[in-house]
Parts: sequence; C-alpha cells; structure tokens
Amino acid sequence: MNENQTITKKKAVALVVLIVLIVFIVCILPVNKFHRKLSSNTCNVALIKIEGYLGSYKSQVIHEETVGASSDEIVRNLLLAEENPRIKAILVSVNSTGGDLFAGEEIADALRSLTKPNIAVIRSVGLSSAYLASTGADAIYASPMSAVGDIGVTASYLDQTAKDKMEGLKYIEIVSTKYKDSGNPHRPLSKEEKDGWIAGVKEDHKTFVAEVAENRNLSIDDVAEMADGTSVSGTDAVDYGLTDEVGDIISTIDVISNKIGEKAKICWD
Repeated sequence: MNENQTITKKKAVALVVLIVLIVFIVCILPVNKFHRKLSSNTCNVALIKIEGYLGSYKSQVIHEETVGASSDEIVRNLLLAEENPRIKAILVSVNSTGGDLFAGEEIADALRSLTKPNIAVIRSVGLSSAYLASTGADAIYASPMSAVGDIGVTASYLDQTAKDKMEGLKYIEIVSTKYKDSGNPHRPLSKEEKDGWIAGVKEDHKTFVAEVAENRNLSIDDVAEMADGTSVSGTDAVDYGLTDEVGDIISTIDVISNKIGEKAKICWD
C-alpha cells in the first residue's frame, strides 16, 4: 500500500468516526439525562412530569400559548421507563391546564400500553387534554384543592379584521381552494365556515367524552353530563369518578410500594 492509499484510508476511517460521533451527539445525548436518572442505583420509580401547556412537540405554539410539555418527550420517557429493568413503577406528576387534544390522547394511550404499575397525580391543575392524558393511568390521585376535569374542546380565536381596518391594512386572499384559509384571523368566517368549525369541535368533543368514559370505566352519558367545560375540586372529582383518591406524590409512595413489593424510591430530577 503506497503513501497516498494510506492517507486515503485514514481519511475514510476518520470520516466514519466523525459520522458516528455526530449521530451519538444528535440522537443519544438528549436522552442521557433521563437515562441517567432511571439508571440510578437509589431509585426504582420513574417520575415523569406533565407541566405547562401541553402540545405534541416543544417548539409548538397553540392559541398563542408556548408548549411547556410535549407528548413526544413524555411518550418517549414512558417507554424508556417501561424498558428499564431498574424501574418497577411509573409516577406521572400533572400540573397543566391542557392544550392539544391529540397530545393528551397520545399520552393516555402510552400509559394504557404500559405493563408496569403507574399512577397519575394531579397537583394544582389537571384540565382538558392534561386530564385526558391522566385517564390512561392505572389510577389518578389529586390534591383536594386541585382543579380537575374541564372536559371540552375549543377552536376560538381573535378576529383581527376591525384592527386591520383601523391600521389601514387590507387582507389579500390568494388560495387554491375555497376553504384553504378558513380560520385566518385577518378575515371573518362565513356562516358556512363557522358551521363547519362548530361541527368539527362537537365531533372532537364526542371523542373526548368517549375516551374519558372508556379509560375511567364510566358511562358515556355520565361523562357527557359533566363535560360542560367546568372543573371540580380534587375532592369532588373522586365522587364523580374522574379520579380514584385524594392524595399527592408523597402519599402515593406507600401505594406504589405495596404494588411493587419493595420500598418505592422516586427518581427525582
């Protein structure tokens, strides 16, 4: 092998090493923190948080609200905890007013798929899609002073047309189909469009009610009666069947210990 071939081979090896390193940095490092937490010798219960406005991914903005919790990350962490042999149970801490309905459904489905014992604890608020996410857990505990429920769907937004007119702005509509810009705040909805939006929201509402009823073993009629967009206290939520017990993270430790047959030790951040 001549000198040029040797140099070329070294460059090829260096390129492969660089590619592997980049893949490691992009794909592995973001989950290292959670992996390290789960791999601790001092804990056996994964703590996963649903905090802030709930969306499908972190950079999402919904109704001008920045996403604080993403179903992408939460579902991934639930599955990592399920696969980790050190982890015996999963505790989901909920403190969210809701957000994207799909995100809540995605988390609920992931919780239902787990084989390890899991409990959701609603601390201050567990509303709308965040409550839906909680219903996938084996059991739901809630602080007596928490707000629970708020089963309902909204697609409301600000109509900016009057403001645009006052500022001398004119909306120019250029679309390929009749309804492509339906819901654009810079032009009013037609009656036909509004009726379509309302029909869609009502359909989503039915799905929301049906999934809560299924996950909580309640009748659809009972959930539909409660599903008026209001919330109840953590104490009343037990009576309505929306939760199982009044309690907090600390009070669930004995419950989890009994379920796993050993002292529950939470993997705190």
